[in-house]
Amino acid sequence: MSRCENTKNVFEIARPWACGFGSGAVDILLTFPVNKLMFRQQLNNYTPSQAINALKNELKPLPFPRNVAHLYRGLIPPTFNRCLARMFTFGGYYNFKEIYSKADYLQNHVNIVNLCAALTSGTIESIFCCPFERLQTILQDDKSNRRYQNTWHLVKTLPMREYYRGIRPIILRNGISTFIYFQVYDKMSEITDNLFIRGAFGGIVATCYAYIFNVVRARQQSIVNSKESMLYRSTLFTLRVIFKERNNELHAMYRGFRFALLRTSMSWGITTWFYHKCYTYLKESDIS
Repeated sequence: MSRCENTKNVFEIARPWACGFGSGAVDILLTFPVNKLMFRQQLNNYTPSQAINALKNELKPLPFPRNVAHLYRGLIPPTFNRCLARMFTFGGYYNFKEIYSKADYLQNHVNIVNLCAALTSGTIESIFCCPFERLQTILQDDKSNRRYQNTWHLVKTLPMREYYRGIRPIILRNGISTFIYFQVYDKMSEITDNLFIRGAFGGIVATCYAYIFNVVRARQQSIVNSKESMLYRSTLFTLRVIFKERNNELHAMYRGFRFALLRTSMSWGITTWFYHKCYTYLKESDIS
């Protein structure tokens, strides 16, 4: 194989990773405030109006631009997290899909190939992104506003072993969510060619599966007391505690779900549109 062909193959592999990174950056900058409201509903059992009013009360006494800085407090961890996550969602999924599709025993099993690719990329994504989700969770919790001044203060304070708190529900969430998203995205091509709509629907269906794992993760990762956090190591135990705290009401477990669907439709619509436009541009320009 010539040097030119080797370079071209590297570009082909790198292209979905680069476009995934870019789509993640654009996504988080546009949807971060909605994500903050949704998160506080998940964690504190707020209604939508309570979450909005609580955030308003925090911002009201602050002058511009401090109020904007406070609104985007904790942006750095989710920016890294979202960029890495989208890199694995697209780059990891498509690369692993190509690898698995070459296996003789999977030649005629497209859905199994897709599932294996999604589970592999989702698991690796969990390992890389869990520390950023941990930081993001603590910084978005209004109870931590006075305890930690900023991201770097938290990084210096949090013990290394605590960065992977909550990784179990993240692993349970990521792989299947990735599989659902791509399955719905592909099926939607029979109805519409609109990238935003296809991505939005894929994200919405994936969120319906993933939401309860996010509730569990938020509780586990919001705890900064090491002794208390040991009690919440089990995903099932944490789920039972939250369910009991919310008066054994199933609908209360889905606090923030409406915000989640709004954020997800925006997030995955933007991500999908940007990714495919970026990918097409780089491919036509022969740039990686």
